[in-house]
Amino acid sequence: MARAHYPSCQAPSEGFMGSSQTYYFRCIAPAKVNLGLRLLGRDGAGFHLLESTFQCIALHDVLHIRFSPHGPDRIALSCSDPSIPCRESNIVWRCVEYLRRDYGLTGTWRVHIDKNIPVGSGLGGSSADAAGLLRDIRHLIPGAQGSLEWIANSLQLGADVPFLLQGGRAHGLGRGEILSPLPMHGEVGRPLWLIIPSFSCLTPQVFAAVHDHERAPRSAWGRAVWQQMWQRRPQECLHNDLWPAACRVQPALREIGQWLTQQGLRWGLSGSGSTLISLDPPQLPPPAQVRVVATHFLDRSATLVHE
Repeated sequence: MARAHYPSCQAPSEGFMGSSQTYYFRCIAPAKVNLGLRLLGRDGAGFHLLESTFQCIALHDVLHIRFSPHGPDRIALSCSDPSIPCRESNIVWRCVEYLRRDYGLTGTWRVHIDKNIPVGSGLGGSSADAAGLLRDIRHLIPGAQGSLEWIANSLQLGADVPFLLQGGRAHGLGRGEILSPLPMHGEVGRPLWLIIPSFSCLTPQVFAAVHDHERAPRSAWGRAVWQQMWQRRPQECLHNDLWPAACRVQPALREIGQWLTQQGLRWGLSGSGSTLISLDPPQLPPPAQVRVVATHFLDRSATLVHE
């Protein structure tokens, strides 16, 4: 079989489903951080409403995708991290099922994930993988490129998927799916330090640990207010309402926070944890079972082309 590779900025020719080619994609799947998170109450279905600013970063997974439209109808998923299940519960598996069911992309799928984004870390690792697959494969689907419906439908896979499909920086409301892109004002490449514990925080457990008074309904700041605060007082922007709940789930987070505070660093929790982020480089050795990873901000162009 011929092997075809289409970079994200180029669509394949029409009629690809009639060819005998195997399509190969090497997909870069960047992680995200939350530059602050506020709880605004709950919606009618009981989901937590939030306000957050999402930022794409250079830490990424790599997906190797082979799709044979006329091969046997099956999925083969593998991962460099043996702890990650490669079956129906995996978000990438569910993503392929979604493409088969809703867009008729049947055939043989082989996907291997080179995993660099820690699981349960608040960095959107599983959502990044799903978004990366969707971002590359949509060039095989007429009308999907740039489609708002395509982005909206991705929410069914994970709350962070709509943002990670777009990348860059965005102000988010709702469950994170109501997105407004934000300018980066020369911050592309700005360094950021990830403080990654050896333990994870499971998102359902963290939200279950939120006390009623911590999720009382209130108004959003809005993107304009956030932008002004980010320029003047970025530490205030990094406040995360899930911090107390995350510390109830993983009490060791408090020690890590104290380690950052005693150095006078500007830091916050990303998502529901367990990763903390710092705008400044730590100078002291980290606590046991904690590693520090230097990364940097990415703009939207990083999710539009392959490396």
